Amino acid sequence: MVHRSHVDIEKINKLPKGRAFEYKDVVQDDFPIDERAEDGKIFNSEVENGVFSNVIVSNERAHTTVKYKKI
Repeated sequence: MVHRSHVDIEKINKLPKGRAFEYKDVVQDDFPIDERAEDGKIFNSEVENGVFSNVIVSNERAHTTVKYKKI
């Protein structure tokens, strides 16, 4: 699995199947806060393009935080 976003794979792996989460829940703890908005967009793109085989976009409603789900 090749990804460019700064998510912590171990955090994703520890989530139970069916659990909804946000990017902020799985980002690396030491990744700078001021760079997280842009990195979150990269993570979203990776999820949409199937880089993470066990994560899907759970909702994409306008003006809400994007939620993901571990499958």
